[in-house]
Amino acid sequence: MSSSSEGGSAMTRRRRRLTESQESYVKALYDLGGARGRVKTSALARCMHVSVASATEMLGRLDALDLVRHNPYRGAILTARGEAVATEMVRHHRLLETYLVEKLGYRWDEVHEDAERLEHVMSERMERGLSEALGHPAVHRQAGEAGGASG
Repeated sequence: MSSSSEGGSAMTRRRRRLTESQESYVKALYDLGGARGRVKTSALARCMHVSVASATEMLGRLDALDLVRHNPYRGAILTARGEAVATEMVRHHRLLETYLVEKLGYRWDEVHEDAERLEHVMSERMERGLSEALGHPAVHRQAGEAGGASG
């Protein structure tokens, strides 16, 4: 039997070693470039509201953690591990947004900030519970509205 008191999936254990800031950068890279798109450091810096020097420093750390491949003159691209972390963060965010709207009565234009904060602390147990409470949604409930809705 394992002596680990952490429990949870291997992804959650790997993700727990990341800081909230590291997770946010990985998710921002995914938002900007998708799973395989190269993102310029300046675009990432703008997205994160930091200097290019700060973004470059973080990309170096993420590269050392095998989450991105960073070339200072060509930008950064997520590795398979980085993509897995990013997609888990996006799933958490979307589950939280949907739960806040459908179960707690938030409006779609009110949920983003709370979901941003909570996505970093969501356990696998909480993810399963939210998914079950929402009927195991395969897609984000707002996705159909995203193109035309204001907010």
